[in-house]
Amino acid sequence: MVSVKSPSSTASTARATRNQWNGADFLAYRDRLWLALLLPLTLLALWQVAGAAHLDSILFASPQDVWAALVSVFRRGRLANALSSSLLRAVAGCTLGIVFGLAFGVVNGLSIVSERLTDTTLKMVHAIPSLAVVPLFIIWFGIGELSKILLIAFATFTIVYISTSQAVRNSDPRLLEMARTQRLGVIDRIRHVVLPGALPGILEGLRYAMSVTWFVLIAAETIGANSGIGFIATQARDYLQTGLVLLCVLIYASLGLISDFLILLLRRRLLRWHPSQKQRSQ
Repeated sequence: MVSVKSPSSTASTARATRNQWNGADFLAYRDRLWLALLLPLTLLALWQVAGAAHLDSILFASPQDVWAALVSVFRRGRLANALSSSLLRAVAGCTLGIVFGLAFGVVNGLSIVSERLTDTTLKMVHAIPSLAVVPLFIIWFGIGELSKILLIAFATFTIVYISTSQAVRNSDPRLLEMARTQRLGVIDRIRHVVLPGALPGILEGLRYAMSVTWFVLIAAETIGANSGIGFIATQARDYLQTGLVLLCVLIYASLGLISDFLILLLRRRLLRWHPSQKQRSQ
């Protein structure tokens, strides 16, 4: 004899199962969070112990010195102005590099003729260190905002291009053939077949490009800048304010961590259908 459950009992069972999974997810997240914070907290404790050893504050600033520097620049309004200037440069330059990198990557990934014409040259450009072209950019574009934005775009463009072109070339040929048999146009083929299949590789390229953005921004803001986090660090270096220099380093590290976290959130949202993302969420 088969027993039939009532709708109310089925709903209560499903609700209990959902609550159980939510609790398990929370515990797993809490364990991952503590594990991720273990090393930073240990380093902070060692830093505090070293600061309590009464070392030379000019050579080695303690956490209290860094906190005092943070309070000082925050109260005077310098921190907000510097952050806004640095973020505008980073976003403008990185966006410019991403747009051109995606465009060239998709075209060269789909067109053999375009790849043969431009791929070697673009890879040569990628091999040039970003800091090596700083003098040229200053000569060509001056020491204003344009040179800083273009320097960031130069550094991120080839990174996004290489990751995008490789991801497009690795698209499943069966899906492309199916799109041809369905007589999809070029735009629809790129939108519905090529880009979704290449999205994991593209997002990895964006993640790497964001990390390079902060590296190049530091170099750009320490050369001929009158605002930004790098400008504050340069002034602090001239006046031997080690606590303020360390504060700027921590700010850059925090910006890099936040941008990486945002890219991971974007990846999780856009790749919910992808098998690799399903394995990560388990």
